[in-house]
Amino acid sequence: MGFFGWVFSLPTLINTYINVHIELKKLRFHTVNDKGVYKCHKLHIGKPSDFCPKLRVHNTEMQSVKSDVYLGDILSSDGSNKLNIENRRAKGLGKIAEIIGMISKLSLGKHYFKIALLLRELLFVSSLLFNAEVWYSLSPTEINELEKLDRNLLKRICGLPNSTPTAALYLELGLVRLGSTIKARRVNYLHYLVKLPRTEILSRFFLCQWSEMKEYDWCTLVKQDLTDLELSRDLSEIQRLSTFKWKLLVRRKLREFELKELTKIKSTKNKSKMDMLHYTELKIKDYFCNLDVNLAKTVFRYRLKMSNYSANFKALGSVDRCPLCKMHEDRQDLAYLCPVVISSVLPQTEYKEIFGTRIDSSIAETLQNIEKLRDCVVP
Repeated sequence: MGFFGWVFSLPTLINTYINVHIELKKLRFHTVNDKGVYKCHKLHIGKPSDFCPKLRVHNTEMQSVKSDVYLGDILSSDGSNKLNIENRRAKGLGKIAEIIGMISKLSLGKHYFKIALLLRELLFVSSLLFNAEVWYSLSPTEINELEKLDRNLLKRICGLPNSTPTAALYLELGLVRLGSTIKARRVNYLHYLVKLPRTEILSRFFLCQWSEMKEYDWCTLVKQDLTDLELSRDLSEIQRLSTFKWKLLVRRKLREFELKELTKIKSTKNKSKMDMLHYTELKIKDYFCNLDVNLAKTVFRYRLKMSNYSANFKALGSVDRCPLCKMHEDRQDLAYLCPVVISSVLPQTEYKEIFGTRIDSSIAETLQNIEKLRDCVVP
């Protein structure tokens, strides 16, 4: 038998081997389950091929399917991630409802945000990104579908409207977006592959793919991740680091990368809302941990210019006059100058202090008192 004849007959030989062992164990895989699908079926990924043989079990031809579930992921015959992303989105919606239900029923006090973000990591992110480090050919659109859910969860936790700037959510809360989290998981899995003995079949397959550099391969994605995170592409350098040191390095590089990317978004897409905010590191702001929940939410809205002033939502219509004094535009930066506010609230702080690095309770209470005063006249 020539080389090509041996290659093309390999699936048939494997099929024969499997059939023999099925018979030895008296298994019956040719029976149909309640969904009309055989226990043993065939999934062909990619374009149809004339060389793909007909496979049989117990003299019954295997049924061809267009998708199947393997280790929690949905594999599609067209090689796309569409069904898998849809499945994760459905799970994510369920986790959002679960998390919001938990934090709304419990009295968490000043620990509200810490526990909410911990639940996000443990229940939501872990469910949504399970096995994400081995996904290939992920498009920006598919990643955005998952990130939409994450933004929705964070806005509900913080009581913010849908128009809240994306960069603000992550910069203020000190979080990393899901797309960047996938990058970190991929490079951590790369370290695991590099550490495998060269005799392992997974290691041999990986090294072969690493040297080929084909479009849409997993190795192509992880090489770009290494470049984005400013990590070495030299496999020998990666191998020399222990798992602990490698993960520590990746975590640091990830936060540096995310801070840089979010700052770019802040200065371009969210410039008008975040022009007075400046960030030097990616960590949760102190006021989330030191203030009462409602006070912290109020401060968050004012820092992002998402408080209930018509000037903050110009896309919805023209800017109204101040509902308290009717003497100036309805803008939050002019609220501290409003005669009614000055006479009723007596602000002890300056407006610019809202955007500082340290927000004390006096600032938050002033903002809350202004909102209560406005609520009496604004429908």
